[in-house]
Amino acid sequence: GSGFSGSPVYFDGRLAGAISHMEKNLARQMVMAVPIARMMEDAARSGVASLPAPVAAEPPEPGSMIVLPLVRGDIWLGASGTLTYADKGMLLAFGHEHLFSGNTVQVPIHRALVHGVIPKTDMSHKEASPLEEIGSVVWDGKAAIVGKLGGKAAMTQLLVTCKPVSGPQRTYTLEMLKTTRL
Repeated sequence: GSGFSGSPVYFDGRLAGAISHMEKNLARQMVMAVPIARMMEDAARSGVASLPAPVAAEPPEPGSMIVLPLVRGDIWLGASGTLTYADKGMLLAFGHEHLFSGNTVQVPIHRALVHGVIPKTDMSHKEASPLEEIGSVVWDGKAAIVGKLGGKAAMTQLLVTCKPVSGPQRTYTLEMLKTTRL
């Protein structure tokens, strides 16, 4: 379900991969995983090892929730998922692509506060809110999003004014992902 993607999968105490998808409406529900080797291939394609050293004071632990906002400010819109792997400032998460599979991107990464799991028989999901920005996604691969701690993603500043038929006008201050791909 939503928010569980990227949850680390261990065999005999070793990281084997991450939850990537869930099949529903089958006789039995299945969770699918992507091997950590495939996620590392995306990391190699990203060139993340050649980026500057991390700045974040406290790196997140594998299994922690993260939020990737498309829009943030007075209104937030984005995706949440789970961090699979963190080492020397490199982050691997989601176990699948986010939006721009196989492309270099700049998407902010925020820590997340998990409010709870909404249990459902067909597909449970996690409810989470964004906390502080800790880095940026630099590559959106087929098997993982690859991020780097520290730094800030470039965002477009927006001021949106809504004029309802009745009631007061309201203005929202927002930042939106800087991309032509949406």
